[in-house]
Amino acid sequence: MQLLVAFATLVVFATESYLPSAVRQMGSVGPFLKMTWRVQASVVLLIPISLLESRRVGTQWLAPLMAHPRDAASILGSCAITGAAWVGAFGLFSLSLSTTSLAHATLCAVAMPPVYLAAWTVLVRGVRLSLLEVCGVCVAVGGIAIAVSDSGSDGGSASLAGDGFGLCSAACGAAFALSIESVRAKASMPLFAFQTAWMMCALPLTLILPLLTSEVSPYPAHGLFDWLLLGSHWPQVLFLALGMGVASQACMTVAAQEAGSLVLGLIWCLSPIGAGVVGWMLGEAKTPGAPTIAGGAGVTLGLALVLIGGDVRQRRAAVEIDTWAEEEYHQI
Repeated sequence: MQLLVAFATLVVFATESYLPSAVRQMGSVGPFLKMTWRVQASVVLLIPISLLESRRVGTQWLAPLMAHPRDAASILGSCAITGAAWVGAFGLFSLSLSTTSLAHATLCAVAMPPVYLAAWTVLVRGVRLSLLEVCGVCVAVGGIAIAVSDSGSDGGSASLAGDGFGLCSAACGAAFALSIESVRAKASMPLFAFQTAWMMCALPLTLILPLLTSEVSPYPAHGLFDWLLLGSHWPQVLFLALGMGVASQACMTVAAQEAGSLVLGLIWCLSPIGAGVVGWMLGEAKTPGAPTIAGGAGVTLGLALVLIGGDVRQRRAAVEIDTWAEEEYHQI
């Protein structure tokens, strides 16, 4: 089992590290066209996978939804929100990669969602953060401020606008995580069935956006379905669909169940470093400047503190609940 967990975490780290370079290797393809190609390929792969999953785990989870149409409509609406949030996260991340350096885009988009989630926990849910979480948020925000302030670094490829797109992508990523949590609380849908549902909800939006932004053109081959008809950038599209959409999601589930969400979160924190190294090795990223390196170190340290502090806080809350329940039981 330990070897399985180690393999799962390695797959997650490797796929997250290669993701920015894969998006950049698609060259002049527009950011929203890259997104729709990924969704189309993912749906093609996920439909048969979800059917095989249903044969293995059964369809008992559908019975409550069939009996209560309102609940089914609510879950469908939540899947649509999940899909829209993912469209914002991936589309803005791809746009950020097109307008700023790989290091800045990855730091802003990939590493910052936990900070937004911490803010949501305080402002909306009214939960008091632990000291570690507060310190972590401050360190992460300070780190991202240092990195973003040096907009001329990384060989002149960084830009403030691109960094802004990355931060907006992180906000959508946080919304995506919250919407997944909402759906999970309403129904226990199997992993790939749920992913197929929100991907299909996202598909119409991903088809419309490239048309609205005039990214579709006859020459070069930038059509809505050219990844399939002409085989345009098929290695990258296959990686985005199979590597990120299937393998990474399955390995995330294994890692979270067997090693805990803390370990998975820490691996996620390290992915911007891996992305920078992979991008530099493949020639997709220039050597980052000193402010970017310092800021990235601050962001990584801050997010580690946020994740560790959140894990400690949740464990203490669980212990307090168990203690209260035991006291109540003895009083009865």
